[in-house]
Amino acid sequence: MRTKIAAIEMTSTILLLSIAASMALAGKPASWEKAGTLGSVGLVGSTHVHLNLATSSKQVVTTVLSDTSMGGICEDCGQFQPFKAADSAKICSMCGCNEPNAVCVGWNSLKVCNWQGMLQKLPLGTGLRVVFNDPANPQSGLKVLYINYKQALLPVTGLSKLNSEQLQNLLKPIGITSAELLEGGTLLRMNLKQNWSAKKADQLSKLLKQNGAGIGSTADAPAAH
Repeated sequence: MRTKIAAIEMTSTILLLSIAASMALAGKPASWEKAGTLGSVGLVGSTHVHLNLATSSKQVVTTVLSDTSMGGICEDCGQFQPFKAADSAKICSMCGCNEPNAVCVGWNSLKVCNWQGMLQKLPLGTGLRVVFNDPANPQSGLKVLYINYKQALLPVTGLSKLNSEQLQNLLKPIGITSAELLEGGTLLRMNLKQNWSAKKADQLSKLLKQNGAGIGSTADAPAAH
């Protein structure tokens, strides 16, 4: 009997500690959500990807390597699922969703299950956490590429004259927690209350158009390899 009581007390203690830890961490972004630099997809090729970066007015071209660490939140269980680019087609090991990694974190069905398809089907502007092998040189290849649906980064036109208050008010319908213009007003960075989606991207496009602005085009970027 004493053994059973002790086991119950230990289980209760562990449960309380777990709840306390969860409460303490509530609202604090996980380390993966702050990794490297915020980016978003421009064009996707067989081995290369063009990225918008929050630190550059021009797209950069970089290489996805077989051991590039990819990841994001599993659509089924809500946990962060990391995997190597070469393992994009392998089944998610985080939970019982039984989906390939690229589908698990990309939140889209894919005819060909690979990282290229995953990136191509992301909603326009979906936030990516980007780390290069040499932080100062995108051509060194990608070390990390994590999808963060709570952020978005898009090239924009026609917003450069707005001050911060005007920008926040304009974007309230999108459900932002904060927004800022970068690189002389050519890039729009947003932090979001709810996950970024194709519906939100379309809503943003219409909102900007109504206000004489727009989402920039990647048509002038060099073709991906």
